[in-house]
Formats: sequence, C-alpha cells, structure tokens
Amino acid sequence: APPPPPPIGHAVRPCTVPPPAPPVASAVPQPHAPALGLSTPHAHCEGPSRGEQRAPPLPPPLPTPHVTTGDALASASASASACGGLSAPKAVPAAPGPLQQSAVSSGRDPLSAPRRRQLEAALRTLNCPVSDLMGAALKMDPGCTAQFVEQFAYLVPSTAEFEAARRCCGDGPLLTVAEDFVLRCGRVPDLCRRLEVWKFRLDFTERCRAAGARMRALANAAEALQTSRAFTEVRDMARELLNRRDLRIADLPQAMRTRADNGVVTLVEYLAVQIGDSFPHRAAFVPEVSATYHIGDTGWHETSALVDGVVTMQQEAPAEGGLKEVAQSQAAKLQEEFQGLQAKVRDLCLRFGEDVEQDAAQMFSAVAQFAQQFEVAYRGRQQISNRMKHWQQQQEHQPQPPKPEAQVHARPQPRLLAQGQAKG
Repeated sequence: APPPPPPIGHAVRPCTVPPPAPPVASAVPQPHAPALGLSTPHAHCEGPSRGEQRAPPLPPPLPTPHVTTGDALASASASASACGGLSAPKAVPAAPGPLQQSAVSSGRDPLSAPRRRQLEAALRTLNCPVSDLMGAALKMDPGCTAQFVEQFAYLVPSTAEFEAARRCCGDGPLLTVAEDFVLRCGRVPDLCRRLEVWKFRLDFTERCRAAGARMRALANAAEALQTSRAFTEVRDMARELLNRRDLRIADLPQAMRTRADNGVVTLVEYLAVQIGDSFPHRAAFVPEVSATYHIGDTGWHETSALVDGVVTMQQEAPAEGGLKEVAQSQAAKLQEEFQGLQAKVRDLCLRFGEDVEQDAAQMFSAVAQFAQQFEVAYRGRQQISNRMKHWQQQQEHQPQPPKPEAQVHARPQPRLLAQGQAKG
C-alpha cells in the first residue's frame, strides 16, 4: 500500500543524508546488504511525524587515509561486509618491494653449506658484530692483534660469492650473519690489500715495542750497577773471602755456594753474617740492583737480533698511508738507542774489570741471582738474631728465684783486758 500523506501543517523538508556511494569492487564477493535505518521513507528527515521517534543523527564522515591499492581493497571489503553484518576478512599483505628475505628461506642459497658453516663458526669465534669488524677494518684499529687480522683475512669472501649474495639477498631484513658478512665485505674497496697493510702495521708495531722494552730493561740494569756503591763493596768482600781477585761477576752465583771447612755454612751465609754484624749499610745493594730481575733469559744477541729484524722489516713496508716513512723513522730511532746501550755496557765492563766482549745480559742475570741468594741468607740471619733478642728479653723480664741466704758464723770477739791487767 502507498504510504499515508503527511499531516497538514507540516512541511516536508528535504533529506540531508547524502546519496549512497557507488559500490566498490571487492576481491571477496559479498551478499546483498539491505538498507539500514530505512523502515519508513521519511526516517531520514528532520521533521518527525506524529507518533514517531526521532532517529539519531549520523556521525560525521571520517577523513580518508592514504592507503595503497591492497589496503583500499581490504578496507572496501571490510566496509561492505560490515554493512551486511559479516566479519571483515583479513587483509592480504602486499608483496615486498626492494627488500627481500634471506636466501636460505627463499631456497636460493649463494653460499655452499660448508662455507656457510665455516663463516658462522669463525664469526662466533671472533665474538664481534659484523658492523664492528668492518669499522675496525676501515680505520685499521691499532687495538687489534695481528692474529685477529689474519683470521679476518682468511674469511674474506671471493668476488663470485659477493655477486651471488648480492643477486640473491640484496639488503633484505632477514639476512643471516654469513650473508651480512659477505655483503659488507664485498662493498669495501680493496679489502684484501687493506688487511695486508693493517697486519703489517700491527706486526711492525709489536716488534718495535718488544725491542724497545728489551733495550730499556738492559739500560736500567746497567745504570743500576753503575751507580750502586754497595754492590761494589760486597763484590770486593766476596773476592777477599775467596782470595780470588780475578773473580768475575758472572761467576758470583756459583762461588756463593762454596762451603766452609765444616761443610755446614756456605759463603753467602757467612757473608750475610759479616755484613749484618759489621757493615749493615752494604745490605742495601739488594734493592739497588733490583732492575736486573727483569732481564730474564733473553741474551744480548737476541736483543741485537730484534733490532736487526725491525730494520729489515721496515724495508718491506708498504707505501699506503705513509706507513713506509713511519717505519723508517722508528727503525732509525731503535738503532740509535741500541748504539747508546752498547756504549753504556762497555763503560760498565771497564769499570768492573770485566770482558767487554762478554754477554752483558748473562752478567746482569748473574747479579740478579747473587742478590736473591744474599737476600735469602740475610733474612734468615735476621730471623735468628730477632729470636735471640726476644729470648733474652723474656729472660730479663722473668722473675728470678730468691737466692738462699748464706749462714754467717759469728766470729769470737776478743776478750777485752781489764784496765790495769797485765798483758798475757
């Protein structure tokens, strides 16, 4: 039946609801959605009829966001489904753009299985992120060791591996550690040459450091013997006790093991007693020659070989980064320092009457052994002396038992003669 006419006196106002939007094509077929809120033809009008309730106003339209084609299709399907009372389907993710997934998950592995395992195991051993590895290689970090650089150079991928990884992986967010390492290494120009220069710099610096430290130890030992007056006096005492004016410093440790005629006291023990009783100031030679303790077993010839090795190595220095000039300067400085050390040792040998051609390092090692022997004997002598003093103090403070009183016999007094009595 046709709808009843509106009551008299009420003008019909035009409908303010915008016409429905044209249907949007959806990837998912939707059923026909019935009109909502249109039970009467005038339900959208502002002027309500008698006996009818006012319909709630519609909310203002929301701003349309900028979406991609896939998002627009998903939102259109969701709105159409909502009108029909159906749940909105899940949006299908758009296909990735330039970012790609890992080559392993995509089934296109540019690395062989053994090579991948090798890289992953080596990177775990280095225990350093790939970004830090490349940063250290770019700046040639001096804090690294030559062994670290050698392991790094062993892992550098070939050009074929880099090209295969670049084609298969690109810069995907799901790169494995091995793929990331291969791609980063391939983007550094002349990486192999850079690693060679880096390793040479570390090796050369380490050799210079070792040679310099060795020469400084020898120079300190020579200066300690040159300035120690107490050591000279103790050496002269040992010569007098043995009656050997030609006793060399290198023979002191063996001579100190000589025993007396009773076979109990050694020469170093007797020397410690004599110095402790009569010349206690001479015991100060032990801390004065403590610089000889750091000589070790490396001889003079080994030190000379270290310096010669640095000089030979600087001739092979690469020219990149001014490394050749730096190597020449350091080698010349070490040579000058070694010549000064030779002159200092020669003066020391002449002062003590030693052979100039002898191994100075062995002489310093003998001084260190003699000082340690004397220190042990002198400390033992002091302990015995301290125990004796402690015992004497205890005896002095201990109460003494009373002495028995001696019996005094009264001597007979002479009898006085009476006055006037004749002397018998």
